[in-house]
Amino acid sequence: MGTIVGWGSKDVRPDKFLNEMHVPIMSNDYCDRIFTDLGYTYRKHSLICAGFANRGIVPGDCGGPLQVEKDGVFYLVGITMSSFVAHTFRNFIPDVYIKVSSYCDFISSATHNEVHCLPNEYSGRELEQKCGERFNKLHFERYLENCMIITDAVTGATKNVCRESVPHK
Repeated sequence: MGTIVGWGSKDVRPDKFLNEMHVPIMSNDYCDRIFTDLGYTYRKHSLICAGFANRGIVPGDCGGPLQVEKDGVFYLVGITMSSFVAHTFRNFIPDVYIKVSSYCDFISSATHNEVHCLPNEYSGRELEQKCGERFNKLHFERYLENCMIITDAVTGATKNVCRESVPHK
């Protein structure tokens, strides 16, 4: 589980209060399957995805932290990059974060070794080891139940369409 923090708001103006939310960090395999299915390339060496079912970032949160707490200390594992563009995908597609560990050498060099990555930083494998394939399969099945590919009969172009809202079970 990760923690995101931001000033974003669903309104046009930024929120007056700093918001905090706990979001599940999804496995690389799950994210790769979802984004590949939508026709996107998911670069798992440099990205992390987290959040689902309307639990994630909103406009104004870009650049904010995705943190993991361990023994009372928060560690930065991701930097907010993007919420999935289409509102209809919001219930199914996790948000995307830049994976900090991919830039450890640069960060260390730019800060004259004042900041460095921990050797056992969260890698995404923790979720897969704890929850296994069943966790990924359940989320992917939920996505497939609520999204479909529509093919334009004239042009042959395809697009994914998801139901607007899915009730929590």
